[in-house]
Amino acid sequence: MYVYNYFDQGNERVQSAWSKWQFDGQIVDLSVLSTKLSFLIERQTGVDVEGDPEFQTFLEHIELSFDEQEQEHGHRVFLDGYQYQEVPYLEADLLPGQITKKVGSRYYKGYRMDVMYEFSPFFLRDDQLRTRADGRLQLRRLFLSYDDTSNFVIEVETLGREVRELTFQGRVLGRLDNLIGKVPVTSGRFSAPIMGQSGAVKVRIRNKEIFGFSFQSAYWEGFYHTRNRRV
Repeated sequence: MYVYNYFDQGNERVQSAWSKWQFDGQIVDLSVLSTKLSFLIERQTGVDVEGDPEFQTFLEHIELSFDEQEQEHGHRVFLDGYQYQEVPYLEADLLPGQITKKVGSRYYKGYRMDVMYEFSPFFLRDDQLRTRADGRLQLRRLFLSYDDTSNFVIEVETLGREVRELTFQGRVLGRLDNLIGKVPVTSGRFSAPIMGQSGAVKVRIRNKEIFGFSFQSAYWEGFYHTRNRRV
């Protein structure tokens, strides 16, 4: 599923972006009611005695605004039926790909969701916002401003090298919200070393946990080399 996000200021569209959502099943139908997305998703649940696949259809939701679940847990819960039980789930109760997690005295089951955002190529622009191509951009660091975030991973893929991962866990020494036994939800700025030429580097933000993450801005620091001068 492809989603188009945009922000208009007056008569001008100042920001826009496409994103791709992938699911472990087939989307049969979806509906939008106010700030709530509802999905009918068909998943394979096993095979019959003749070896043919068996499928079931599930109704799942995404709440895109502040709700009681966010107030209770301190973070948003995405694509969840809000079902739980007080005793552990048996292995036979799990569908292929499902996992269980204990939160407090409750046991939840569901599918691990992998959220990934990849930055578009980094360029240096002039005063007219035109891309400069008369030199080489050497990236040094990337700075992210995050808000109400628990954790995320920065992946730096440089041509000819192994992928590097930098993990942010949300726990900052000295902060009052860094409490034992409680998931930290914090805001601030994170710095990640890039150290590569812009044309040979891909940078991604990834989150495989159940906790949401939000970014307000991002900017990079680097050196731009031309034949006769450096800025």
